[in-house]
Amino acid sequence: TASLLLMGYFAIGVVHYMMVEGWSFDEAVYFIIVTLTTIGYGDYVPTTTESKLFTGFYAQLGMLAIGAALVILFTSMFEHQQKLLMNVIRPSENPQDVHTAQLRQNFILVTRIIGLLLFYTGVVMIGTLFYHRHEGLSMVDSFYMMNITLSSVGYGDVSPSTWQGRVFFICTVPPGYVAGVQFVTDVLKTIINRRKEKLLAEMLGMKKTLRAAEVTSWDVDGDSQVNEMEFTLGMLKKMGKVSQYDLDKIKQRFKEVDSDKNGALEIGELDYVCRKDGKRTLSVETVEGSGRNKSVMFTSVQNTPLHTQSASDTSASGNVFIMKTVNSLGEK
Repeated sequence: TASLLLMGYFAIGVVHYMMVEGWSFDEAVYFIIVTLTTIGYGDYVPTTTESKLFTGFYAQLGMLAIGAALVILFTSMFEHQQKLLMNVIRPSENPQDVHTAQLRQNFILVTRIIGLLLFYTGVVMIGTLFYHRHEGLSMVDSFYMMNITLSSVGYGDVSPSTWQGRVFFICTVPPGYVAGVQFVTDVLKTIINRRKEKLLAEMLGMKKTLRAAEVTSWDVDGDSQVNEMEFTLGMLKKMGKVSQYDLDKIKQRFKEVDSDKNGALEIGELDYVCRKDGKRTLSVETVEGSGRNKSVMFTSVQNTPLHTQSASDTSASGNVFIMKTVNSLGEK
């Protein structure tokens, strides 16, 4: 999405400057980058009325486009993991209260955005009229200069030339510039908050689902109750920590090692497999279709981390084997 946004922004600018200004492709791209980064060398500047009006808006939209693209890029990197975390909301917090607080914050932001936009627009309009009247600039040149100035690009092709113009600049440009920066910041905050709101809504929906039929579907052994092991595996799947493919592979490996097919893995069986392979590890394929394996360490008779029932227990059930494997995979 971020790439498409920037590509679209560049495409519009390139087409305009190539058609209206007659620049080559590299000149158009060069000018756009100089504008977006607010370098403003001044070696290339718009020369037509249409181009000046276009650039006045284009420079302002550029700040929003870059900011929005960065927000999309960086939040998408963490969004997937955030969706999987059920404890984003602290247990002491009421999810509905969090949602209400978020709505209140959004309202404040939107109100401030509207105020900043009105103030910024007012500065541009007043400046346009002032420089048209006192500096003798055309309305287009005045409008163009105000937008390029407030976006901090400043090509240098049009600038105040009288003492009245400089005084007006001193009084209006600093607050107008601050308003523009704050406007962009608040717009980006609103985008981020909307993403958080969407995440919160999905999490609330997930919690509601967990109270209903989905939990009962985790009853693998069909005894009409969900034990701790089944609940843990179900939650791990729900949170994306482990996939059904991973669990199927682990179960398949357990059956291969369980030579007597009694549903429990004696340490002797595990030792035999490890010695047979000349290793002290069991490989479990965990990346579907990739052909790559992860090695999960299970120690032999001398050290028995698979023991979870009691000190004298010398076997591990399928569930224990699965949980040990999942835990080991998570540490890789």
